[in-house]
Amino acid sequence: MANLVGRVTSGYIAAFTGVPNLTIVATIASGILILGMIGLKSLASVVVLGVIYGYFSGVYIAMYVPLVATLTSDMSELGARMGICFCICGFGALIGAPISGALLGSNYTWWKPALFSGSVDLHHLPSVTVFPSIKSSAAMFGYHLSTQSHRLFVLVPLFTAFIWFATLLAMFLTWLISGRPKYVSQEGKVAYISDVGASFLKPLFAVGCCITGVGFFLSLVLERLLRHRGRLVPSMRRRERVLEVLAIIGSFIGMWGLILLSGFDTKHHTTLHRLFLLMFATGVILSVIFTVLEYYWLAQDYTDVCRLRRAYLAKAIIGGILIVLAIAFGFTLYYASNVGGVIEWIIGFGYTFYLLTFAYDLRMTKLTLRKEGGEMTERSQILQEIQDNQNGIPSGEEKAVGHTQV
Repeated sequence: MANLVGRVTSGYIAAFTGVPNLTIVATIASGILILGMIGLKSLASVVVLGVIYGYFSGVYIAMYVPLVATLTSDMSELGARMGICFCICGFGALIGAPISGALLGSNYTWWKPALFSGSVDLHHLPSVTVFPSIKSSAAMFGYHLSTQSHRLFVLVPLFTAFIWFATLLAMFLTWLISGRPKYVSQEGKVAYISDVGASFLKPLFAVGCCITGVGFFLSLVLERLLRHRGRLVPSMRRRERVLEVLAIIGSFIGMWGLILLSGFDTKHHTTLHRLFLLMFATGVILSVIFTVLEYYWLAQDYTDVCRLRRAYLAKAIIGGILIVLAIAFGFTLYYASNVGGVIEWIIGFGYTFYLLTFAYDLRMTKLTLRKEGGEMTERSQILQEIQDNQNGIPSGEEKAVGHTQV
């Protein structure tokens, strides 16, 4: 009932506060209330918190579609944007309940799913806060979203790498400081990441994996969109575009493998955990291979762009090392447990550096000005210059030099 009231009244409130502002309030309130479930002790407190949470969750659900519409300048793109958003949210709704159930366990440890759900909700806050601010600040100068600095895009892989590294570091230090205990699921002397993640640190591990998986996927999607918009050097041939799409598909597979393996831990779901671990490794390896090939061909097309060559070499070296270590880990997992544990930690921390290569890529984002008259991109200009050179027509700079000589 409280959820229904929230959905009905949210439209009237948004007319005065604005859709983005009301969404931010609902997101903060929902996250805090979910975390507040950890301290519930009586039936009365459950009822009160449930009513309040029901209202704010209803407001959030009702504001989701208007928020997407608010961030859309071209209404012809509204349907596609809603489809993308609902697709991502649909998968989250699909796996959220099973992960919370796995965290709850047979002993009904309520604080674990509450901590997981509240953390995921609050980690969504930056997106509903930053993107409306970006659009509004751009509108002050008469431009759309494409006028923003590359630093805003770089934050996605940087934040993802930070969360992943911090999660692994916290788990590793906890294991060391605790005296290197041998967990129930542990076989050798060296604890695997999955062994530590199946302990009382499972909520931390699950949240870290969810954020890392989504961030990895979004980093590749951002590159594709920016390349299509002309803010990154455009793909000149179909093969680069195909490789980029295949890399995104690989990251999508790896994302869900990472999310699912964190929920189905090695302690209670050994077979499923290893299956999802294989799914994660396969998706990431495929994504690495396709991304490296894509950057190789881009570097061949743009021989004068040194940053592209550096990006290709960085991805090739880091990705190649990680793939070799992953193959070695597959063998040592069954025949040399201690060596496998060491290799897994190296792969885990090394994955951070691969994520950081996307931050370097997005630093190459160009500033494109797009007013109501249309979008100015580099793609058509570059294609025209290449076609002119093939036809023997001098470029703009060569024409200018010729006129000067005359």
